[in-house]
Amino acid sequence: MKMKFNTFGMLALLLALPFGVRAQSYWQITYNGTATASTGSNLVTSAMTDQDLVTLSANNSDGNPFTDNLALVLHFDANVVGDSIEVIDKDDPNLFRSEVFKLGHSFDGSPDTTYTNKDGTILRRFSYIYDGDGGTFTNKNDGHNRGSAVYVVTVNTNNGVTNITGKLQFWLGGVSDPNPTVCSGTFNAVGPLPLP
Repeated sequence: MKMKFNTFGMLALLLALPFGVRAQSYWQITYNGTATASTGSNLVTSAMTDQDLVTLSANNSDGNPFTDNLALVLHFDANVVGDSIEVIDKDDPNLFRSEVFKLGHSFDGSPDTTYTNKDGTILRRFSYIYDGDGGTFTNKNDGHNRGSAVYVVTVNTNNGVTNITGKLQFWLGGVSDPNPTVCSGTFNAVGPLPLP
């Protein structure tokens, strides 16, 4: 089944969403998933949450041990590649910002796959996951993708409430790592951060 790209609906959704305003381009998210690692002879699965990604990012970024005011966020239009998942200081991303993942087009340069409905109230996006600029991954993957993300942005036209949900599948480790960790989970938006 081939889906059509609805230019008018996409434009209406983008106008309804507060992407253009810096204060609302950072949406705090919760993440719940699992991380499965190989020990060589066994597979060990453990829970992974947004707090785990916050801690990992903070510990690997200049050794910042303070995570009390840090949050995992979905940052719309973060860079030329597209959106990103980041860890930032909830009051001011200039105090702490670590890009966990870039969410963007495929390696061959083709754009994200994005669809919207006729009235522009639902946007569904498929993106590849790439290393971020932050310190989440100690072993970079040299531009190759680490997984995929599918997320849905829904705007309730009755009350203007925006809902964002998504799925992430990615792996930790380097290209030559014999025992990478495979992660999978879902995220939900808590809401936009009220930044200055």
